[in-house]
Amino acid sequence: MEGPVCLISTDSEGQLSVQKEAKDILDGITSPVVVVSVVGLYRTGKSYLMNRLAGKQRGFALGSTIESKTKGIWMWCVPHPHKKEHTLVLLDTEGLGDIDKGDEKHDTWVFCLAVLLSSTLVYNSLGVIDNMALEKLHYVTELTENIRVKARKGSDEDESAEFMRIFPSFIWSVRDFTLELKKDNRDITADQYLETALELKTGSSAKVNNYNLPRSCLRNFFAERRCFVFRRPAADEDLRRMEELTEEELEPEFLKQTQEFCNYVFSNTKPKTLTGGRTLSGTVLGSLAEVYVEAIRSGRVPCLENAVEALAQIQNGRAVEQAMQAYLTEVLDSACFPLDPAKLSDIHTQAERKAVEVFIMSWPCYVSVLFCLCVFTALLFVYLLHVLCCVFICVSAPVQYLHLCFFYSSAPLFPLPRCSLFPFQPCVCIFFHSCSCARGARYVQSQSCPMSRLMSSPRSYTLSSPLSSPRSSPLFHPLFHILCCVFLCVSAPV
Repeated sequence: MEGPVCLISTDSEGQLSVQKEAKDILDGITSPVVVVSVVGLYRTGKSYLMNRLAGKQRGFALGSTIESKTKGIWMWCVPHPHKKEHTLVLLDTEGLGDIDKGDEKHDTWVFCLAVLLSSTLVYNSLGVIDNMALEKLHYVTELTENIRVKARKGSDEDESAEFMRIFPSFIWSVRDFTLELKKDNRDITADQYLETALELKTGSSAKVNNYNLPRSCLRNFFAERRCFVFRRPAADEDLRRMEELTEEELEPEFLKQTQEFCNYVFSNTKPKTLTGGRTLSGTVLGSLAEVYVEAIRSGRVPCLENAVEALAQIQNGRAVEQAMQAYLTEVLDSACFPLDPAKLSDIHTQAERKAVEVFIMSWPCYVSVLFCLCVFTALLFVYLLHVLCCVFICVSAPVQYLHLCFFYSSAPLFPLPRCSLFPFQPCVCIFFHSCSCARGARYVQSQSCPMSRLMSSPRSYTLSSPLSSPRSSPLFHPLFHILCCVFLCVSAPV
C-alpha cells in the first residue's frame, strides 16, 4: 500500500461501517497479519508513531490545529520488516474525547474495536502517568460490559482470565515526558514506572475502589505490559510542521526512544490470533472487522465465541465458492465434446480432486490441521460403520425372514401368507418377531412344528442354532437389526 485507507468509517449519525476499499485490500492478503493499533486522546501525536512504524515520514494525517484529524479507524498494510511472509497492519484510531463529536459511547466502541482487532494495543498520552491519566483511560473499565468472550455465561462467572488470554499486549506511550525516571534516589526503567503507577491501595471504601478500578482492569486484562517515554521531539514552533522535519531537526533523544519503540514492536508483536491460537490472515481479519461492526450496528455486544462461528460460516462459504470455481475451470479446460463417457469420468475425478485441494487450502489460516484431521477421522469412522451396517442388514434380513417362516408360518400370533410378502417380509417380520419371539420359541419346541425334527438333530441344531431362538444369537436379534436400520437413517445424511 502506498498510503493509509479508511477501514472503519463513521457517518453523520455515528454509525460504523467497514469500507469496501480496505476490505478488498485485506482480502488480497493471504499471509499472517501482525496488527498494531494506537488509541488515545486526540491531538497527542498518535499518527506520528504509526508513520514511524511504517518507516515513512508521511502517511497518517498529522494535524496542527485543535481539530481531530483522524476519523474512524484508518489502516496501512506494509511488509513486516523483521518477519518474512508476514504483513504489518497499522491501525490509527480516531482521537478519544473529541469536543466536536461529544459521543462517549462512540469512543468506547472505537476503543473496543482496537482491542479486538489488534495484536498490540498502544495507548498514547501526554505528560505523566498519574491518577488523572488513568481516569482518562476509563474505557478499559468498560470492556467487560462491551466485550463478551462466551455467548452464554453464568451470573457469577468471571471472564478476566479469558480476557487476559485473548487480549493484545499493551504498550503505554507517554509523550512529552520531562521527568527523571528515579524512585527513592534510584534509577528505574519505564516499565517499572508503569507498574508503580498501577499499584493498588488496600481497603474497601468507595474511594479506594474507584482508585483501584482502572489499575486492576489493566493488570487483569493485559498480561503483557510495556511502557515507553518520549522526550519532546522539537521546539513548539517546529511541532506544527512535524511532517516536514527531517531527522536532523528532531531531538536526538527523541529519535533514540522512537527507534527503541519501533524495534520492540517489530520484534515482540505476535501475529493476530483468535481463540485456540488460530492465526489470522488479512482475509479473515477483514471478515472479523465486519462481524464486530455488524454486532455494534445491530445493538449487540461483540462476542468472540459468536465471531468465531460467524467467521467459520463466512470462510466455509468462500471456500465452497472457490472449490466450485476450480471444478468448473478444470472441467471446461479439459472437456472437448464429443467426448467418450469413460474420458468424461476421468475428467470429473481429476476436477473433483482439484476442487477438494482448493477447498482445504482455503482453511489453513483459520482452522488448525489437528482439527481437520479429527473431523476427517470421525467422518471416515461413520462412513465405515455405515458400510458395515449395510452389509450386516443384507445378512440379517434373510435371517429375520427365516425367523418369520420358522416361527409364524404354521401358527403365528399375527398370521401372514407363507411367501406372498417375500420382498417385504424381512422388514415386516422385525416388528412381528419382537412381539412374538416368546410364543415362536415355544412353538418350535413343540412336536406340531414341521421343523421340529430338523431342530432336534444335534448336528442340524448346531448349524441352525442361530435361527432357533433370538436368545441364542444376540447378533441376529431383531432389536439389533432395528438399531442398525436407525443408525443408517442417521448416518446416511452425514
